Amino acid sequence: MLAADPGDLELYRLLAEVHRTGGNAAEAGRWGYLTGEASDSEIAAFEQSHPQAWVRLQLLGWSGDPKLLPSDAARARLAALQQQVSQSTVPLMADGRY
Repeated sequence: MLAADPGDLELYRLLAEVHRTGGNAAEAGRWGYLTGEASDSEIAAFEQSHPQAWVRLQLLGWSGDPKLLPSDAARARLAALQQQVSQSTVPLMADGRY
């Protein structure tokens, strides 16, 4: 479902809730990262599980306009992650994606 519409924040919210209910803080943090609903401990668990910024950005799968994110905090979190990626060495795929 997410592959069909990677900008659907409702799917992100639902996935975060499923993982939160199941006790998987890292995945709850991953899916809640841009919704504004992830706790600090969930975000920390996601970041600890995937220490490279480029990996976290890729795992988020976000291709939508940052203006569609629900809060200034979520937009700032995405911008900070993108900044970390731009300042790091990122292995690029043949088509230029990371």
